[in-house]
Formats: sequence, C-alpha cells, structure tokens
Amino acid sequence: VSRDWSSDVCSSDLVSRNVDTAVPAIVGRRSADLSAAMRDFKSGARPATVMGRIAKGFSDTEIEAIAIWFSTQPQ
Repeated sequence: VSRDWSSDVCSSDLVSRNVDTAVPAIVGRRSADLSAAMRDFKSGARPATVMGRIAKGFSDTEIEAIAIWFSTQPQ
C-alpha cells in the first residue's frame, strides 16, 4: 500500500540517487526526516509549489507509512 502512495509523492527520478537533478533524492533518507518534511509541506510551514498540495491528501498515518517505505528502499 505504501508503494502506491509513494507513486503520488514523486517520480522514479527522485527515487534514484544516480539521477543528476536539483531535487534531492528521498530514497534512503531517515524516515523521521521524510515524515517531518511531509508534515511541513502539508501544514504550509515548508514552501512548495506542488508538494504542499500532494501532502495535504495524506493522513499523518499515511505520511509515516510513506516515509518508512522510502527510507527502507535500496539506494
């Protein structure tokens, strides 16, 4: 289920650390950091053009599940 939610969060480009982009990869980051960032996007505390709208669609429980899934993916 978390994998389905994760597809809403980002494209596969952001999952790989091997892609050259200004947007940081999220795979392999600590789940606490990821969930904090998503909660900040959701509340508006962290400026965003798209992520704020995406994050608002998830409950806190779903955000935690997404963060755990991304943090446990191989880099």
